[in-house]
Amino acid sequence: MSTIKVNAIESTSSGGVAAKVASINDGALSNRNLLHNSSFEVWQRGTSFSSGASGGNRYTADRWSVPNRTRVAQSTDVPAGFKYAILLDREQTGGTEPFTVSQGIEKDNIRFTGSYTLSFYAKSSDITTVNINVQDRTTVSEGGTSHSSIVTNQAVTITSSWARYTHTFTLSSIALSGTCLRISIGNTSAGTNDELLLTGIQLETGTVATEIEKRSLGHEFQLCQRYCYRIQLQNGDYSGFVGIAQGDSDAAVVSTFPVPMRTEPTYTGSATSCRFQAGNPSNTVNFNALSIYRCPVQRPVAIVGLRDFDVGSMTAGQVLLLMAMANNGSMIFDAEL
Repeated sequence: MSTIKVNAIESTSSGGVAAKVASINDGALSNRNLLHNSSFEVWQRGTSFSSGASGGNRYTADRWSVPNRTRVAQSTDVPAGFKYAILLDREQTGGTEPFTVSQGIEKDNIRFTGSYTLSFYAKSSDITTVNINVQDRTTVSEGGTSHSSIVTNQAVTITSSWARYTHTFTLSSIALSGTCLRISIGNTSAGTNDELLLTGIQLETGTVATEIEKRSLGHEFQLCQRYCYRIQLQNGDYSGFVGIAQGDSDAAVVSTFPVPMRTEPTYTGSATSCRFQAGNPSNTVNFNALSIYRCPVQRPVAIVGLRDFDVGSMTAGQVLLLMAMANNGSMIFDAEL
Protein backbone atom coordinates (compact mmCIF):
# COMPACT_ATOMS: atom_id res chain seq x y z
CA MET A 1 0.00 0.00 0.00
CA SER A 2 1.42 3.42 -0.98
CA THR A 3 2.19 6.14 1.52
CA ILE A 4 1.55 9.78 0.60
CA LYS A 5 3.63 12.30 2.54
CA VAL A 6 2.29 15.85 2.83
CA ASN A 7 3.68 19.03 4.33
CA ALA A 8 0.26 20.43 5.17
CA ILE A 9 -3.47 19.82 4.69
CA GLU A 10 -5.87 22.74 4.81
CA SER A 11 -9.50 23.38 4.00
CA THR A 12 -10.52 25.56 1.05
CA SER A 13 -13.37 28.05 0.73
CA SER A 14 -15.35 25.56 -1.38
CA GLY A 15 -15.26 22.99 1.40
CA GLY A 16 -12.61 20.78 -0.20
CA VAL A 17 -9.13 19.93 1.03
CA ALA A 18 -5.84 21.18 -0.44
CA ALA A 19 -2.59 19.36 0.26
CA LYS A 20 1.04 20.12 -0.50
CA VAL A 21 2.46 16.73 -1.44
CA ALA A 22 6.16 16.28 -0.68
CA SER A 23 6.62 12.77 -2.04
CA ILE A 24 5.00 9.42 -2.68
CA ASN A 25 7.06 6.67 -1.10
CA ASP A 26 10.03 9.07 -1.23
CA GLY A 27 9.85 8.98 -5.04
CA ALA A 28 9.66 11.53 -7.85
CA LEU A 29 6.65 13.66 -8.65
CA SER A 30 6.87 14.22 -12.43
CA ASN A 31 10.20 15.89 -13.18
CA ARG A 32 9.85 18.74 -10.73
CA ASN A 33 13.62 19.37 -10.53
CA LEU A 34 14.53 21.95 -13.20
CA LEU A 35 18.24 21.17 -12.84
CA HIS A 36 20.04 18.28 -14.54
CA ASN A 37 22.61 15.95 -12.96
CA SER A 38 21.81 17.46 -9.58
CA SER A 39 23.42 14.55 -7.69
CA PHE A 40 26.53 14.49 -9.90
CA GLU A 41 26.18 10.98 -11.27
CA VAL A 42 27.07 11.84 -14.91
CA TRP A 43 30.68 12.80 -15.74
CA GLN A 44 31.17 12.40 -19.51
CA ARG A 45 34.21 14.72 -19.60
CA GLY A 46 36.08 12.94 -16.79
CA THR A 47 36.00 12.83 -12.99
CA SER A 48 38.95 15.07 -12.08
CA PHE A 49 39.86 18.53 -13.40
CA SER A 50 42.91 20.53 -12.36
CA SER A 51 42.74 24.29 -11.97
CA GLY A 52 44.25 26.75 -14.41
CA ALA A 53 45.93 30.10 -13.94
CA SER A 54 43.97 31.95 -16.61
CA GLY A 55 40.46 33.34 -16.45
CA GLY A 56 37.31 31.93 -17.97
CA ASN A 57 35.19 28.95 -17.03
CA ARG A 58 34.73 25.35 -18.13
CA TYR A 59 32.30 22.48 -17.81
CA THR A 60 33.28 19.56 -15.55
CA ALA A 61 30.53 17.27 -14.27
CA ASP A 62 27.79 17.29 -16.89
CA ARG A 63 25.83 20.57 -17.01
CA TRP A 64 27.96 22.17 -14.25
CA SER A 65 30.43 24.96 -14.94
CA VAL A 66 33.19 26.31 -12.68
CA PRO A 67 35.74 29.15 -12.90
CA ASN A 68 39.04 28.06 -14.36
CA ARG A 69 41.00 28.63 -11.15
CA THR A 70 39.02 25.93 -9.34
CA ARG A 71 39.99 22.27 -9.14
CA VAL A 72 37.08 19.83 -9.41
CA ALA A 73 36.84 16.17 -8.47
CA GLN A 74 34.14 13.53 -8.09
CA SER A 75 33.77 12.70 -4.39
CA THR A 76 32.20 9.80 -2.52
CA ASP A 77 32.00 11.84 0.69
CA VAL A 78 28.21 12.19 0.59
CA PRO A 79 25.14 12.43 2.81
CA ALA A 80 22.94 9.35 3.25
CA GLY A 81 21.11 8.35 0.09
CA PHE A 82 23.63 9.78 -2.39
CA LYS A 83 26.46 8.20 -4.38
CA TYR A 84 28.52 11.20 -5.50
CA ALA A 85 29.19 14.84 -4.69
CA ILE A 86 31.20 17.52 -6.44
CA LEU A 87 34.37 18.68 -4.67
CA LEU A 88 35.40 22.27 -5.40
CA ASP A 89 38.94 23.25 -4.41
CA ARG A 90 40.12 26.84 -4.88
CA GLU A 91 43.70 25.91 -5.71
CA GLN A 92 44.62 29.33 -7.10
CA THR A 93 43.57 32.88 -6.38
CA GLY A 94 43.76 35.99 -8.46
CA GLY A 95 41.65 37.27 -11.30
CA THR A 96 37.99 38.08 -10.82
CA GLU A 97 36.42 34.61 -10.95
CA PRO A 98 34.35 33.65 -7.91
CA PHE A 99 34.53 30.23 -6.31
CA THR A 100 31.23 28.84 -7.63
CA VAL A 101 29.53 26.04 -9.52
CA SER A 102 26.81 27.05 -11.97
CA GLN A 103 24.16 25.61 -14.26
CA GLY A 104 22.02 27.28 -16.89
CA ILE A 105 18.37 26.38 -17.43
CA GLU A 106 17.02 27.03 -20.92
CA LYS A 107 14.47 29.80 -20.65
CA ASP A 108 11.85 27.68 -22.44
CA ASN A 109 11.92 25.42 -19.38
CA ILE A 110 11.00 28.34 -17.09
CA ARG A 111 7.22 28.41 -17.44
CA PHE A 112 5.84 29.93 -14.24
CA THR A 113 6.05 33.24 -12.42
CA GLY A 114 6.01 33.29 -8.65
CA SER A 115 7.97 31.36 -6.06
CA TYR A 116 10.88 29.00 -6.76
CA THR A 117 12.81 27.06 -4.12
CA LEU A 118 16.48 26.11 -4.41
CA SER A 119 17.72 23.37 -2.08
CA PHE A 120 21.09 21.65 -1.78
CA TYR A 121 23.32 19.59 0.51
CA ALA A 122 26.64 21.17 1.47
CA LYS A 123 29.60 20.85 3.83
CA SER A 124 32.95 22.56 4.23
CA SER A 125 35.70 22.65 6.82
CA ASP A 126 37.14 25.83 5.26
CA ILE A 127 34.28 28.25 4.64
CA THR A 128 31.21 29.02 6.77
CA THR A 129 28.90 30.55 4.16
CA VAL A 130 27.93 30.02 0.55
CA ASN A 131 26.37 32.61 -1.70
CA ILE A 132 23.40 31.92 -3.98
CA ASN A 133 23.05 33.86 -7.22
CA VAL A 134 20.27 33.66 -9.81
CA GLN A 135 20.66 35.59 -13.05
CA ASP A 136 19.01 36.07 -16.42
CA ARG A 137 21.96 35.53 -18.76
CA THR A 138 22.92 34.98 -22.37
CA THR A 139 25.53 32.36 -21.36
CA VAL A 140 26.62 30.55 -18.21
CA SER A 141 30.12 32.07 -18.36
CA GLU A 142 31.49 34.11 -15.46
CA GLY A 143 31.99 37.84 -15.78
CA GLY A 144 30.56 40.26 -18.29
CA THR A 145 27.62 42.61 -17.91
CA SER A 146 25.08 41.04 -20.27
CA HIS A 147 22.79 39.81 -17.49
CA SER A 148 20.29 40.92 -14.90
CA SER A 149 20.29 39.62 -11.33
CA ILE A 150 17.29 38.03 -9.64
CA VAL A 151 19.08 36.87 -6.47
CA THR A 152 22.38 38.55 -5.54
CA ASN A 153 24.87 36.96 -3.12
CA GLN A 154 22.24 35.49 -0.81
CA ALA A 155 24.35 34.20 2.10
CA VAL A 156 23.60 30.78 3.60
CA THR A 157 25.52 29.60 6.68
CA ILE A 158 26.94 26.07 6.36
CA THR A 159 28.93 23.78 8.64
CA SER A 160 31.56 21.03 8.42
CA SER A 161 28.85 18.34 8.47
CA TRP A 162 26.41 17.46 5.72
CA ALA A 163 23.08 19.30 5.95
CA ARG A 164 20.37 20.44 3.55
CA TYR A 165 19.81 24.14 2.94
CA THR A 166 17.01 25.98 1.13
CA HIS A 167 16.27 29.42 -0.28
CA THR A 168 13.03 30.63 -1.86
CA PHE A 169 12.93 33.49 -4.35
CA THR A 170 10.36 35.12 -6.62
CA LEU A 171 10.52 35.18 -10.39
CA SER A 172 8.28 38.08 -11.37
CA SER A 173 8.44 37.46 -15.12
CA ILE A 174 9.16 34.52 -17.39
CA ALA A 175 10.00 36.82 -20.31
CA LEU A 176 13.73 36.27 -19.86
CA SER A 177 15.79 38.45 -22.17
CA GLY A 178 18.75 36.08 -22.26
CA THR A 179 19.21 32.43 -23.17
CA CYS A 180 19.01 30.93 -19.71
CA LEU A 181 18.33 31.28 -16.02
CA ARG A 182 21.72 30.79 -14.36
CA ILE A 183 21.89 29.23 -10.90
CA SER A 184 25.18 29.42 -8.99
CA ILE A 185 26.34 28.37 -5.51
CA GLY A 186 29.74 29.25 -4.07
CA ASN A 187 31.76 31.73 -2.05
CA THR A 188 33.18 34.89 -3.60
CA SER A 189 35.88 35.33 -0.94
CA ALA A 190 37.24 31.77 -0.70
CA GLY A 191 41.00 31.57 -0.28
CA THR A 192 43.65 29.27 -1.70
CA ASN A 193 43.03 25.57 -0.90
CA ASP A 194 39.53 26.17 0.46
CA GLU A 195 37.22 23.25 -0.31
CA LEU A 196 33.45 22.91 -0.70
CA LEU A 197 31.32 19.77 -1.20
CA LEU A 198 27.86 19.95 -2.81
CA THR A 199 25.24 17.46 -3.95
CA GLY A 200 21.49 17.06 -4.28
CA ILE A 201 20.95 20.52 -5.81
CA GLN A 202 17.28 21.00 -6.70
CA LEU A 203 15.28 23.90 -8.14
CA GLU A 204 11.49 23.61 -8.16
CA THR A 205 8.41 25.77 -8.24
CA GLY A 206 6.70 26.73 -4.98
CA THR A 207 7.86 27.54 -1.47
CA VAL A 208 8.43 23.98 -0.22
CA ALA A 209 11.69 22.04 -0.70
CA THR A 210 10.41 18.55 -1.47
CA GLU A 211 12.45 15.35 -1.27
CA ILE A 212 15.27 15.31 -3.83
CA GLU A 213 13.98 13.91 -7.10
CA LYS A 214 15.56 10.58 -7.99
CA ARG A 215 15.41 10.15 -11.74
CA SER A 216 16.85 6.96 -13.20
CA LEU A 217 20.49 7.13 -14.31
CA GLY A 218 19.46 6.38 -17.91
CA HIS A 219 16.99 9.27 -17.92
CA GLU A 220 19.49 11.66 -16.35
CA PHE A 221 22.16 10.62 -18.85
CA GLN A 222 19.87 11.36 -21.79
CA LEU A 223 18.99 14.78 -20.39
CA CYS A 224 22.71 15.56 -20.23
CA GLN A 225 23.35 14.31 -23.79
CA ARG A 226 21.22 17.16 -25.15
CA TYR A 227 24.16 19.38 -24.13
CA CYS A 228 27.17 17.06 -24.38
CA TYR A 229 27.72 13.80 -26.25
CA ARG A 230 30.92 11.83 -25.80
CA ILE A 231 32.07 8.82 -27.83
CA GLN A 232 34.71 6.84 -25.95
CA LEU A 233 36.99 4.78 -28.20
CA GLN A 234 39.47 1.96 -27.77
CA ASN A 235 42.08 0.95 -30.33
CA GLY A 236 40.29 -0.61 -33.30
CA ASP A 237 36.79 0.52 -32.28
CA TYR A 238 34.48 1.74 -34.99
CA SER A 239 33.02 5.15 -34.17
CA GLY A 240 29.72 4.75 -35.97
CA PHE A 241 30.65 7.40 -38.56
CA VAL A 242 29.86 6.39 -42.11
CA GLY A 243 30.32 8.79 -45.01
CA ILE A 244 31.48 9.47 -48.50
CA ALA A 245 34.68 10.87 -50.02
CA GLN A 246 34.34 14.25 -51.70
CA GLY A 247 37.66 13.89 -53.50
CA ASP A 248 41.27 13.16 -52.58
CA SER A 249 41.35 15.72 -49.75
CA ASP A 250 37.81 16.08 -48.40
CA ALA A 251 35.15 13.82 -46.96
CA ALA A 252 31.79 14.10 -45.25
CA VAL A 253 30.58 11.61 -42.67
CA VAL A 254 27.28 11.41 -40.81
CA SER A 255 26.86 10.95 -37.06
CA THR A 256 23.59 10.06 -35.36
CA PHE A 257 23.29 11.43 -31.84
CA PRO A 258 21.35 9.59 -29.09
CA VAL A 259 19.08 12.62 -28.60
CA PRO A 260 18.65 15.94 -30.46
CA MET A 261 21.27 18.43 -29.25
CA ARG A 262 20.33 21.86 -27.96
CA THR A 263 22.08 23.61 -30.82
CA GLU A 264 24.77 22.89 -33.40
CA PRO A 265 27.63 21.54 -31.26
CA THR A 266 31.33 22.27 -31.32
CA TYR A 267 33.80 19.39 -31.55
CA THR A 268 36.84 18.51 -29.46
CA GLY A 269 38.73 15.22 -29.41
CA SER A 270 41.55 13.55 -27.55
CA ALA A 271 42.11 10.58 -29.86
CA THR A 272 45.35 10.99 -31.82
CA SER A 273 44.28 9.48 -35.12
CA CYS A 274 41.61 7.57 -36.95
CA ARG A 275 41.49 5.44 -40.06
CA PHE A 276 39.23 5.67 -43.04
CA GLN A 277 38.57 2.36 -44.70
CA ALA A 278 36.99 2.05 -48.11
CA GLY A 279 37.76 -1.17 -49.89
CA ASN A 280 41.45 -1.85 -50.14
CA PRO A 281 42.90 1.63 -49.38
CA SER A 282 43.30 2.77 -45.79
CA ASN A 283 44.61 6.12 -44.64
CA THR A 284 44.86 8.03 -41.36
CA VAL A 285 43.89 11.55 -40.27
CA ASN A 286 43.80 13.30 -36.91
CA PHE A 287 40.48 13.24 -35.07
CA ASN A 288 40.97 16.91 -34.29
CA ALA A 289 40.57 17.70 -38.00
CA LEU A 290 36.86 17.00 -37.68
CA SER A 291 34.61 19.98 -38.24
CA ILE A 292 30.85 20.18 -38.27
CA TYR A 293 29.24 21.15 -41.54
CA ARG A 294 25.67 21.10 -40.37
CA CYS A 295 23.62 19.89 -37.42
CA PRO A 296 19.90 20.69 -37.73
CA VAL A 297 18.55 21.76 -34.33
CA GLN A 298 16.07 19.30 -32.82
CA ARG A 299 17.27 16.48 -35.08
CA PRO A 300 19.58 13.74 -33.77
CA VAL A 301 21.98 13.85 -36.73
CA ALA A 302 25.01 15.84 -37.83
CA ILE A 303 27.06 16.01 -41.01
CA VAL A 304 30.69 16.05 -39.92
CA GLY A 305 33.25 17.22 -42.43
CA LEU A 306 36.96 16.57 -42.80
CA ARG A 307 39.09 18.80 -44.98
CA ASP A 308 42.59 18.93 -46.39
CA PHE A 309 43.90 15.48 -45.64
CA ASP A 310 45.46 13.01 -48.03
CA VAL A 311 43.15 10.10 -48.76
CA GLY A 312 45.49 8.63 -51.33
CA SER A 313 43.75 6.58 -54.00
CA MET A 314 40.21 7.25 -52.73
CA THR A 315 37.97 9.06 -55.17
CA ALA A 316 34.80 11.15 -54.92
CA GLY A 317 31.77 9.03 -54.19
CA GLN A 318 33.65 6.26 -52.43
CA VAL A 319 32.04 5.05 -49.19
CA LEU A 320 34.25 5.24 -46.10
CA LEU A 321 34.17 4.13 -42.46
CA LEU A 322 35.82 5.89 -39.53
CA MET A 323 37.77 3.66 -37.10
CA ALA A 324 39.75 4.56 -33.96
CA MET A 325 43.50 4.12 -34.02
CA ALA A 326 44.32 5.24 -30.47
CA ASN A 327 43.73 3.80 -27.02
CA ASN A 328 41.26 5.64 -24.79
CA GLY A 329 40.51 8.35 -27.30
CA SER A 330 37.35 10.38 -27.12
CA MET A 331 35.20 12.51 -29.37
CA ILE A 332 33.13 15.22 -27.63
CA PHE A 333 30.29 17.21 -29.16
CA ASP A 334 29.40 20.19 -26.98
CA ALA A 335 26.15 22.20 -27.12
CA GLU A 336 26.24 23.68 -23.60
CA LEU A 337 24.85 27.11 -22.79
